[in-house]
Amino acid sequence: MPVSEVKLAPNKVIQHARDIIKPGGWQCEWNNGKTSVCKLALTSWNAYLKHVLYHCQEECSPSKSPTFTCHLPRCNISSGGTLSSFQDLTRHVEQSHLGRGSQLQCPVKDCNLSFARHGMLESHFIETHHNLLNQTIQLPSELLHPSWLPFFPPPVNLPPLPAQVLPGTALIPPVLGSWKGPPHTPLLQPQASQLGSPKRKKQIPDASRDMEQEDEPREFFFEDLPKQLDKLQGNYTMDVEQDCLLRSVGPPVDIARPQPILDPNIFGYQMPAKSILYDAFVGLHLAEWASAADEEQEDSQATVTTVQHHLTTRQGIQPGSSSRVPSKVDN
Repeated sequence: MPVSEVKLAPNKVIQHARDIIKPGGWQCEWNNGKTSVCKLALTSWNAYLKHVLYHCQEECSPSKSPTFTCHLPRCNISSGGTLSSFQDLTRHVEQSHLGRGSQLQCPVKDCNLSFARHGMLESHFIETHHNLLNQTIQLPSELLHPSWLPFFPPPVNLPPLPAQVLPGTALIPPVLGSWKGPPHTPLLQPQASQLGSPKRKKQIPDASRDMEQEDEPREFFFEDLPKQLDKLQGNYTMDVEQDCLLRSVGPPVDIARPQPILDPNIFGYQMPAKSILYDAFVGLHLAEWASAADEEQEDSQATVTTVQHHLTTRQGIQPGSSSRVPSKVDN
């Protein structure tokens, strides 16, 4: 897992101190004394430097040979003077405005000393904090002041898996739900009380038009990734490796699908285990089947009795009685 580290070497102490968050911030003095004065306060020395260079980029003349103008107070460049390259502008801002008189704080958390001359900070660190020299410290750390730069989260030891897992359970991460309001139902038919006059009818919104507008596809536009300022060229570039983290494909976690059927030639024929309340399910249906069988038997007996009665009635002869056949009458 990637981590954010800083090595407290003598030649890197000043560089790390420029990323330390200043409690009061660095107040921007661009166009000081004018109506368009910038009133932003930046968190660190490097953040203030990038902000000032951004002001200079905005006022750069769009030509083949661009020129840059500095509008910070107490500037040693004469009024109306320009700089021909972005490298000269960066060097001028670092040395003239942020190098002299700007208090740079010691990066050690228990030390509250600040130095107007940045070279004295390196000497102070070697003499006072010699026990931290050339040590690699993982950020964030309790030994150093917080930095304005982002850092990777520290690794966390996962809790151990349970010793016993009940059958039929699975270890899955918790799902965080999001509350959504009730769905909007458009007014398809206006109420009778709203149809009082033609003027009132015109004021009622057309529900079919609202439904057509809701069905129209919508396009979503996302902002670009933050751009980094290249100090050498003066252009804004996109550092994909810093802004994006590519991860390898993890193990399959599809646990919602049913398990495959076991091959009987390999595992043999096995009776599946009874599920919960299976016996109650069988008893309920057996009682229903027994009741239905009794009803069918009663119906069949009643049918046989009815058929015998019809056959006896159709013959017209009762047992033990004599039949009389009428004779032919002669004319």
